[in-house]
Amino acid sequence: MVRRCARNYCRRERRRAEALIPKIRYVIENYRFRSYGDYSVWPGPNSNTFVQAALDAVPELRAVLPPTGIGKDFPYTGKWVGLTASGTGIYASLAGYVGFSIGWVEGLEINFFGAVLGLDIRRPALKLPGLGRFGTTPACKSSDPSLFCGDIAMSIPSSLNLSRRQECCD
Repeated sequence: MVRRCARNYCRRERRRAEALIPKIRYVIENYRFRSYGDYSVWPGPNSNTFVQAALDAVPELRAVLPPTGIGKDFPYTGKWVGLTASGTGIYASLAGYVGFSIGWVEGLEINFFGAVLGLDIRRPALKLPGLGRFGTTPACKSSDPSLFCGDIAMSIPSSLNLSRRQECCD
C-alpha cells in the first residue's frame, strides 16, 4: 500500500515537473545575454542573472536566489521596475547598481552595488551583505526531505538524490 502511494505521488510530481520543462527551455533558447562577451561579473548580467531569469520563467517554484548572488538583481529584461519573480511583490533597479524589492517570497531587500541587505518576512531572517541569510531554517510542508522547499541554493543537494528518486519513481 505505501509503495503504491509513493508511486502515485511520484507520477504526479513527475507530471508537474514535466509541465515546467518547456518554460525553462524557452528561457534557455531566448536568453538575451547568451553570446560571447555579453557577461559582466558586476553588476551583471552574469550566471546569477541567468538563473534568476530561469526562476522568473517558472514562478510555480516560488524560489529565490540567496542574497549573496551578485547579479541576481540585474534587470535582464530591460525593465527597471516591475513585479518580483514570484509575482508576490514589486522591485525597482537602477541597472543592477542600486535597487530594492519587497514581496512575500523575496522579503524586503535593498541592493546597493550588488550587496543585499534585507529581511525575510515569511521565514524570519536577516539577509546580510556577503554573509547570506541568518534566521529560521526553511521548513517543508511535506515530510519528504527531497522536495523543494527553500532558497534554491539550499534545495539543490536534496533534489539531486537520484537513488531515492529511482527507488520511488521507477
